[in-house]
Amino acid sequence: MYYAGGYSNVLDVLFFVNWVLFLNIAIALSGVFADEISYKTDAIILSTKKGRSTICFAKIAAGISVALFQGIIIIGSLFGIMFAFFGAEGSEGMIQLVIPSSPWNITIAQMVMILMLLAFVTTCFFAFTNMLISHITHSAVATMAIHAAVLFAGLFNVPSKMGIIAKLWQLRATMALYYGTFCNTFRYGSMNNVKASVLCYCICIVGFAAVILLSYKKSQVG
Repeated sequence: MYYAGGYSNVLDVLFFVNWVLFLNIAIALSGVFADEISYKTDAIILSTKKGRSTICFAKIAAGISVALFQGIIIIGSLFGIMFAFFGAEGSEGMIQLVIPSSPWNITIAQMVMILMLLAFVTTCFFAFTNMLISHITHSAVATMAIHAAVLFAGLFNVPSKMGIIAKLWQLRATMALYYGTFCNTFRYGSMNNVKASVLCYCICIVGFAAVILLSYKKSQVG
């Protein structure tokens, strides 16, 4: 064991754990909106007094709760296991103890807080994306298939010569918890990649929520 070994080992596998989290969310939330069509319960739900706005809010709240709970369990278990085996010492040290090439002037504790913020935002983003696709496709299988394709595509990089597309691709949710986030010195105007990621995801979350709510109110019995 060595100083800050627990944090170093967390970083080594956090990307994979984040990928597993997204896969679990894709499976768990694929039927949030689609199942009412598949099981022909939409006629009952949409014909009730609170069958549109209230039910839609409830579905969204349930979806986010499940996604965040999964995130707490999966990422929390990772930290618990690594700290149990390698110790939790080193949080007050500089980030270069675990990521030597990082230009960031922050402590390991600050790095962990940033990672948890990214984990929270990207989990919400992925949950909303899943629910939106579930609502649009009316198929749990199609929702899972689309997200499996997205997760697979996220494993690959886009050549930097593709300009703005490559820059935006750096912000993909599947790479948000990769330790390279703290090595990337690229800036988006006055924002670094972490700030740009959080801003983009928050805008998408608000937009996706609005689309789901507005379109669900106009839903017709299938």
